[in-house]
Amino acid sequence: MINQLKMTVAALIRRPEDGAIYLQQRRWDCKVLPGAWDVVGGKVEEGESELQALEREIFEETGWQLTRIITELGMDEYDLQGDRWIEKSFLVEVNMNEAEQHIELDKYTHARWFLTQEEIQLFLQVNHFLGYGEHICNIATRALSESHALSENIREISVSNRNLHPLQLAVIGAGGKQAAEFLTHYSRGKVIAAVDIDIDARRRTERMGLQTFASISEMLEKSKINVEVAYLAVPHESHTELAIQLLSKGISILKEKPFAVTSREARELFKIASEQSTPVFTTAHRPFRLIGRQLKSSLHLLGQVYAYTYEYSLSIPDLTSGWRSKWTSARGGVMLDMAYHQLDFIVWLLGEQKIESAQIAYCYGETEAEQLEDTSTILTSSISGNGAGRIITNRHAHQKIELLTLYGSQGIAVMSDSILHIFDRQGNLRWEVREPQGGQWTIKTMYQEYISNRNNPLYWLPHMERHVHIVDCLTEAYAITFSTNTKEQTHV
Repeated sequence: MINQLKMTVAALIRRPEDGAIYLQQRRWDCKVLPGAWDVVGGKVEEGESELQALEREIFEETGWQLTRIITELGMDEYDLQGDRWIEKSFLVEVNMNEAEQHIELDKYTHARWFLTQEEIQLFLQVNHFLGYGEHICNIATRALSESHALSENIREISVSNRNLHPLQLAVIGAGGKQAAEFLTHYSRGKVIAAVDIDIDARRRTERMGLQTFASISEMLEKSKINVEVAYLAVPHESHTELAIQLLSKGISILKEKPFAVTSREARELFKIASEQSTPVFTTAHRPFRLIGRQLKSSLHLLGQVYAYTYEYSLSIPDLTSGWRSKWTSARGGVMLDMAYHQLDFIVWLLGEQKIESAQIAYCYGETEAEQLEDTSTILTSSISGNGAGRIITNRHAHQKIELLTLYGSQGIAVMSDSILHIFDRQGNLRWEVREPQGGQWTIKTMYQEYISNRNNPLYWLPHMERHVHIVDCLTEAYAITFSTNTKEQTHV
């Protein structure tokens, strides 16, 4: 029985430079449409106009201000929780001030920009799977079509756009592979400076039009640039020292894993970041994969998770080279370099873990001499009661493998790096999700979400707490495997 007719407004926010559309995914414990992708918007309150409701909802859910209504996308009617709803949708633009952007963490887990119809169909299949129909998918598809078809004569209902300076970033360790990937994937701000001790690396970045420096101190003391965010990609042993220099100037940090090498360093870094109200984000991207996020939103299908296995192997045929081949710069082998990613995903997915046992082995005499393990096995148990698991890591396998299997009382999930399958206890396939090819959207989403939440401690404090816990786990694993080794005692 339908009790009442209610009015809502929906904002399909458009990114001007490429026409992408902004959507959010609801928390699984949300009372309305749990787990679904949704638009920005909500109910028109008593006494409000549609425009006032649109402005209020955009500000409440994103922190942005409405600057332009491009066009009305139409009205849709649907039934929800015993009421009949009429939703009027608008294609809009906002001020896009990343310093003010946030998501309502009590309602949503994350948000992302959708650039293609294929992305919308891929991500929003979860709405259909959860029984919510095609309503949001249809609106988003309609909005993206309109966005891509924009021309100069589109009628503007309201214009109050203001010029905003782009976010200014620096890359520390500019000569490395990770820095090159960051410069490729992150385009939402302006990289203005590069730091590297290697003169050839500085010359390469100079040709890109960046100001270059031999050290962070030189960048901070001798230049007049205002760096707001720094991307840190340096050997493990330098992470904490350089991060502290940046934090002392209030510069937010995106850093390659690990968050720190030892529990002591992790706690020192967490303390300084908290005191400075400045975040340190660790760029471990597996929680940002589509299939990973869909797995987390679908854990209820498995019932009580009682066990898992997670294997991650690379197929590097030769001896480890570069700074990773020396203990003084690497400070650990595959547990620190690769199992970190696995632990990060497991902790994000299932909660904090306790290390029950750990074993290592070596492929080469040279790595054994440096005590940089080539393979490891870690046994964990879940502190929250989500069973026990085994993490297997290998740098020199015959092929690259990444495979996670979760065993639950009502189902089983099997996830590789490209596909997720969920089975019932009888082995019948209930759901399949594939990762978009290339994975570039994963990296871009991670950078965007981190930087957008750098002023939101409700987001970055739990992030840092999770990574302190991961470092604690690895410290314990190293303590078990190297209990008599003087080099590895620095992990304890």
